[in-house]
Amino acid sequence: MKLQRTRMIRQATALALLTSLLVGAAGTAAPVAAANWQIYDRGEHLLLPEGPIDEQGTLMVPLRPIAERFGYTIAKSTASEVVLKGGVIGLVSLKPGSTSAVLNGTVAKTIEPAPRSVNGTLFIPLSFAGELTDIGYTVVPGTNLVQLRPAEIPAGGSAASLLDEQYWYSFNAYNGTVYVDNQGKERLRKPGLFGLGFGYEDVVAVKGPLGGYGLIDRTGKTVMNVNAKYYGIDSFSEGLATFKTLTKGSVVKMGALNRQGREVLPAVYDRLYSFSEGLAKVVKDDKTYYIDHTGRTVIPPIAGTLHTSSFSEGLAPVSKLVKVGGKSVERTGYIDRTGKFAIAPQFETASNFAEGLASAVLNGKTGYIDRQGKWVIKPTYTPGWTGDFHEGYARAMVKENGGYRSFLIDKTGKVVNMGAAQDIGDVGDGLVSFNEDGLVGFKNLKGETVITPQFTSAWIFDHGVAQFSNWKGGNDYVHGLIDRTGKVLWTSEEASES
Repeated sequence: MKLQRTRMIRQATALALLTSLLVGAAGTAAPVAAANWQIYDRGEHLLLPEGPIDEQGTLMVPLRPIAERFGYTIAKSTASEVVLKGGVIGLVSLKPGSTSAVLNGTVAKTIEPAPRSVNGTLFIPLSFAGELTDIGYTVVPGTNLVQLRPAEIPAGGSAASLLDEQYWYSFNAYNGTVYVDNQGKERLRKPGLFGLGFGYEDVVAVKGPLGGYGLIDRTGKTVMNVNAKYYGIDSFSEGLATFKTLTKGSVVKMGALNRQGREVLPAVYDRLYSFSEGLAKVVKDDKTYYIDHTGRTVIPPIAGTLHTSSFSEGLAPVSKLVKVGGKSVERTGYIDRTGKFAIAPQFETASNFAEGLASAVLNGKTGYIDRQGKWVIKPTYTPGWTGDFHEGYARAMVKENGGYRSFLIDKTGKVVNMGAAQDIGDVGDGLVSFNEDGLVGFKNLKGETVITPQFTSAWIFDHGVAQFSNWKGGNDYVHGLIDRTGKVLWTSEEASES
């Protein structure tokens, strides 16, 4: 099972730390539009069978669960027309593939892009979902949380904090899994099952005690029984989760499930990566290409490519052999969603884009480029490592005085003064982890210590909390959650005692 996307600073030698960072950097990707948008209505997270998905930069959501939420019924549903009845409008007629909709038989509305069917589910643009509420929709500032109808916010609270409470973390405890929200409240226990955190999802994969995987929802109800057929199910992205299975001859094949446990992409791929911006990279019959949610090939195999990656911010890193000084060498550029190179292969290596910038290596030195391929931060870091931008900052690491020093830079390349701290982590909720005498604490961006070093391990702050682990001796660890002041909200010891 793929680990939940977190970044952790461990007590380790400088070389071991560098190795763990390099592995973490290779295994993570920057947040992308469709994969991470969450839809809420009056403060309640909407359970969508699939999606949301990205359609040429527009967020698309499934029609039926959205419409029924707003009091509409499906009065007619054919391949050529869908009619909604009820809600605040009364009568809505739309046609799959058409940009025209009719309200109450007379009022014409334009839907762009046009509604379309994906795996038998009709998707509409988010803007039209807002039309169905008669009040539009809002995005909580600084987040990827969409409110179709606003929630009632308690005094002194905010929309973001209210929705953050629905973000669930997972911990291994009492031979099973405990799910805890960002207030430190236990929401669910599943003895004998081991799973990832829900995050904002309503369905999550779990592993059974004897192997095999299934799906559960937030009530603990089984959505799909643990089945030995599946020996791996990833977390959901854009409403789909990749799975692994063994076919005849013990050959590994991959496909994808929706949140109801239905196989919407059959196990025919040698490798199927998570969906990102409506596309997924696949490998089949020694060919690499990109498909949409229906399995349709959108970008066919690109001749001469050596390595490819998933899409982020409309571009995907792709490497191929090019001539440099009369020799054939591997160089990386970026393709767009048509499969054409938007940035020519010219870098020795390059990462996915995050917050408009991507790290790239030229002549052994690392810098950052923009989406036109121009240097924003010139390549100066060598030898070492640089990470993705997050909340306006990126972490860099350079070899120095026989060891390694990590530091933060802003989008101009300016180094952030973090005092004497040498081993620092990524920025999360405005806080940065640092290591002192083998223990982890947190500083703010002024370099001031706000949580004194006291944890064996700590993860990046997210949704107002951070996970931590404390070594108790041998193989015994205590795991838990802290808030931005360092207050312990929950520990696995509490779970074992209760």
